[in-house]
Amino acid sequence: MADETIKIPLSKPITAHGETLNEIVLRRPTVKEMRTCGQPYCVSSGGNGGSMQADYNACAKLLAAICAVPPSSIDEMDSGDFDDACMILVGFTKPGPRAATASPSASAS
Repeated sequence: MADETIKIPLSKPITAHGETLNEIVLRRPTVKEMRTCGQPYCVSSGGNGGSMQADYNACAKLLAAICAVPPSSIDEMDSGDFDDACMILVGFTKPGPRAATASPSASAS
């Protein structure tokens, strides 16, 4: 999955590097990019099990990095397209269940 990319068709074209783009291509961010740009979502605990919300500033920075477009191009995006892209970022990075395995040396004490 490391090479996974997702194309998002844009409802309103943006300009990047002097070209008009009708779609953007998202790839999975690296840890370095996430450390530099921030986590694309915030998790809060609450009475109903908590919630997860997109951090739009971190999303904008990450999108510019992983789509190889300037931040000003991300700022041109239609808000619906931006929200769709943010949700894809959350899907790339959200915590999910992982199979936990204990190594024999860790369990033998």
